[in-house]
Amino acid sequence: MIAPVLLLAQAYQDLFARTYGGRSDDWAYSLSVTSDAGFVLAGYTRSFGSASADFLLVKTNFFGDPEWALTAGGPGSEYANAVIQTADGGFALAGYTRSVGAGGSDALVLKLRQDGELEWARAIGGTGNECAFAVEQLPDGSFLLAGYTTTYGLGGSDVFLFKLTQDGELDWARTVGGPGSESVNCMARTNEAGFLLAGYGHDGSDLDPLLVCVSPSGDLVWARSVAVAGGSYIRSAIPWTDGFLLAGWAKGKYGDPDALVVKISEKGEIKWARTFGGPGHDWASSLTPLPDGGFGVAGCISFGHYNFLAMRLSGSGELEWAKTFGSPGWDAASCIARAPDGRIAVAGYTSGFGIGGDDILLVELGPDGNYPGCVVDCPVRVRVPSVNSGPARVESVPCLPTVSDPAITIRKVPMGAVDVCAPPLEEPEASPDQ
Repeated sequence: MIAPVLLLAQAYQDLFARTYGGRSDDWAYSLSVTSDAGFVLAGYTRSFGSASADFLLVKTNFFGDPEWALTAGGPGSEYANAVIQTADGGFALAGYTRSVGAGGSDALVLKLRQDGELEWARAIGGTGNECAFAVEQLPDGSFLLAGYTTTYGLGGSDVFLFKLTQDGELDWARTVGGPGSESVNCMARTNEAGFLLAGYGHDGSDLDPLLVCVSPSGDLVWARSVAVAGGSYIRSAIPWTDGFLLAGWAKGKYGDPDALVVKISEKGEIKWARTFGGPGHDWASSLTPLPDGGFGVAGCISFGHYNFLAMRLSGSGELEWAKTFGSPGWDAASCIARAPDGRIAVAGYTSGFGIGGDDILLVELGPDGNYPGCVVDCPVRVRVPSVNSGPARVESVPCLPTVSDPAITIRKVPMGAVDVCAPPLEEPEASPDQ
């Protein structure tokens, strides 16, 4: 039995917990594992760049050492909500800008080379407000983006879905919505090469999760509204066996939100749901598949103040482990990803570690969720909430937004890293008779 112990000890080698940032606020909203086994984090910075907020992109190596970092923006505010590594080894970022474009805010999409040099930038919008929360690259190299618009559509805000060619030219754009307000936060591929869009719908009384399935050309396939007793919100979606997994929050028994995970079928029907929480405000922000049929969940749990929450659930929604980590301040995880070697990376923000203000916090865990001497087991309460779904009354309408090639300033910035945990403690050696 020595071999499993050695393998586990090897899995703990080179784990790290680090902050990245400057004297002001720096947040990460999106995390991807790169082809060289490093990481790329995207969000915003008030420490570097312009006097307001700018896109922030940080590239690290396998050990969490910063390789380069850049800001992108103009005189106003820019926030990056999503980053992916593209097929050519570069990166695509999606978010919004208040510096350039046609209206109050425009969706902003950047395509970067592998070294962070800008290939092209596009602002997409109208006279109102537009924002992109999710981006996916399609097999032909083009990009599909999803978010919301207040310029186009049928209501206060509508789901905004648009496709750009690999050179950044607009292929098509559509809205999905009704007379109320709709938006999406995330996107997941379907088995039919289409996409599930998950977000919310608001008809003037209740704010309920909205699920929209579209074809590869953006045509509406089906739409459903999800109702959880007390109210709920969806932040993340991933494809799963015979359907999808959703994560967000739902009001708990005593009014405080709990982390919510829901399994739905390929048609949006509820298969099961679980909530996970402590005595305060708790939520789930991100999902990732894990080996052996399980999946990881990242978010926040409150025991007097917010801390990182990382969990592993079985494919049927049973809790297998829960870990927490944080500072004496406020910390929340916004994204989770699995590295090729099975380790689990969780990123978000911290107010208690780092240089100043809020800093990006990136923690790498072993495949079993452990980081000896750093993270600890987290007691969570598990409940089975009452969840229902039914058809949503929305329409898909073509639109023609204004597309511009904005003057975006790219700045390479110095980025240090601060270790907030010691190297993993050595595990006890196995005795010869083990």
